[in-house]
Amino acid sequence: VSTQSTGGRSSEDMEHPHPHSEAARRMPVVEQVDLERYPHSLVWTPIPCITCCCPCVGHMGICDSNGVIYDFAGPYRIGKNQLAFGDATRVLQLDPSRVTDLDGAETHMEAYDNGLVHANSVYAKRMHRLCCDNCHSHVAMALEKMGYRSCLPWNMATLACWMCWCARYVSCERFVKSVFPSLIGCLAVACLIIFLLIL
Repeated sequence: VSTQSTGGRSSEDMEHPHPHSEAARRMPVVEQVDLERYPHSLVWTPIPCITCCCPCVGHMGICDSNGVIYDFAGPYRIGKNQLAFGDATRVLQLDPSRVTDLDGAETHMEAYDNGLVHANSVYAKRMHRLCCDNCHSHVAMALEKMGYRSCLPWNMATLACWMCWCARYVSCERFVKSVFPSLIGCLAVACLIIFLLIL
């Protein structure tokens, strides 16, 4: 392979740079919805029966710099490539330049991935507790480890509010998937209340 015109780098290296290299850091982020790839983003999907009762409650994961999804999917289990309850319906893209704790990493993206690896290794050994140590806690630990926007305390409450108000829907189809069950639930409750009032 010729390297004369590329400063010692092969053409293959130029086309597919290492994800933590300077060349990769300058490349634009490219989402691949059909492959469920959302580079350095938080992702969210509704939980059957629960989200329809409380629309802000759902299942959350975090993606590495290559867009691979990781989530705390259950006791002692870190899911990879897809969220435990299906495809992502909402995405909130993060900015690697806001990672403040490099901890020996050469780039912000590398520090970002290191924070995610740390959270994965910790939560792969933890019991899942629905209300106090769950998928949001896993994401919060990753953000805390990398020092993402260090002025903010990361926990279940801040992540739930942030995702609820700032995340965008992946597509119209997934918007309907996310919102329709909640509308049905609200309609059912309204009908029940009216029925009780009539009686």
